[in-house]
Amino acid sequence: IRGRVLLILTRLDKEAAFETTLDMTGDEDPSIRWGCVEILGGYGARATPALEKLALQDSCPDVRSFAVGALGFVAGVESIPLLRTVAESDHAQDEQGS
Repeated sequence: IRGRVLLILTRLDKEAAFETTLDMTGDEDPSIRWGCVEILGGYGARATPALEKLALQDSCPDVRSFAVGALGFVAGVESIPLLRTVAESDHAQDEQGS
């Protein structure tokens, strides 16, 4: 239900939902954090710091993988060092086997 509420908040008032989405990136449920990554991708470059944190630190490989993918769409060249770090240090596999 929390994930659905977040989607509705984003649809009703995208700007007001930004902070709530950032807060929910720390949720205990990986599916909620995954949903946050999807939503944050819609905010463009301003979501880069949150996506970088998830890509580096999230406990769930699927969330980390999805955050890396979102960074590929919203981040600029300043994220290249972080992406290299993830590529070199994160040997976990997501559900896709990547």
